[in-house]
Amino acid sequence: MTIVLILVELGTNTSSGILSASSKGIKKQMNLRDAEFGLFGYWNSNGRVLGSFAFLLIFYKINRKWLLGIGLLVKGIFLICFKLTDNFKLLVFCRFMTGITHMIPSI
Repeated sequence: MTIVLILVELGTNTSSGILSASSKGIKKQMNLRDAEFGLFGYWNSNGRVLGSFAFLLIFYKINRKWLLGIGLLVKGIFLICFKLTDNFKLLVFCRFMTGITHMIPSI
């Protein structure tokens, strides 16, 4: 179970680099200005802050492997949703939720 969780985390962690590496293509395809594109990083960072506080509060109340497994599953779902949609508000929400769940392995 631990090896599977580590592999899933490595796979989902690539989301941090993919967005910045493909920024020109995403901005061009979606007709985004730099400020609009910056919302992805802004809300992802806010999600990380919120996630660090939220998961720290429940960290000792829930089995850590279950918390990690559920968190990585939710993170994977939002990354897939980010890939499949072209709705800007939904994209920003997906990045926010990815940020929240990104903090689980760090805690």
